[in-house]
Amino acid sequence: MSDQNWSDESDHWSDDSTSLISSLIDEGYNLLDDFIRWLEEELGATARLVQQDSFNGELLMEFLAHSHSKGFGEINEYELRWFIYSHAIRKSIADDNTQQRLPVSLINLFHFIQVKKELQIEPWLTTILQDGEAYQNRLQSYTSLSAEDEQKWQEGFAEWCAELDSDLEMRCLAIPADLGQGMYWRDEMGWREATLREEANRIWQQERLELLGSGADFEEALRQLQTSYYIWTDMPQDKLDGFTPSQIIMEEREARPEREEVMEED
Repeated sequence: MSDQNWSDESDHWSDDSTSLISSLIDEGYNLLDDFIRWLEEELGATARLVQQDSFNGELLMEFLAHSHSKGFGEINEYELRWFIYSHAIRKSIADDNTQQRLPVSLINLFHFIQVKKELQIEPWLTTILQDGEAYQNRLQSYTSLSAEDEQKWQEGFAEWCAELDSDLEMRCLAIPADLGQGMYWRDEMGWREATLREEANRIWQQERLELLGSGADFEEALRQLQTSYYIWTDMPQDKLDGFTPSQIIMEEREARPEREEVMEED
């Protein structure tokens, strides 16, 4: 696969991705406008509560669109837990009361979607949002991190992150950090690696639901999920021109430094 093909495909993917995200954002704001009217007209919510619920709904909408290229109705359990217990706590610029109200805001939002948009709400979603204590504990732990000692903050933050990682792994929600053969997913990814990781996560979440739905426990499900995952990373695919996901990712990693150097020279 030549550098020219890499460049052409990257530009094409970027245009398509930008268009999809823009469309999702527009749809999200239209839904939030309807949500605001519903809060005001049918629930008689105060202006302050409407503002808080719409702000928190917008935060979720932007997270799903930008991070996962999807709308409210496509959210899975992994994405909701990551949003509630990590992303929203770290990224929200809301005042304390609005941030503390996040689970209630989302309960209202998904109730509106279920009633007015006729979207089925999965039991796990309600369970997560109704566990306000778990969210408040995560929020309190984060805001209590030492602000005066950077090293202590870094250590506390690492523990805070590890706590969620452990919980997601226990629930069989997190895909493995490694791709096999000594390769690991990177924090900063090229567009192909990011796309393949999103696909791996989508396949993992769907198979997890099927396994648990068929009566498997978490331990049994995890074994099967890991087996399927490592087969996927090392299996040639027609849409990848006969390459495996691992090979595509390695090729991209090797090509990116050259491309970045050319861009800097330009």
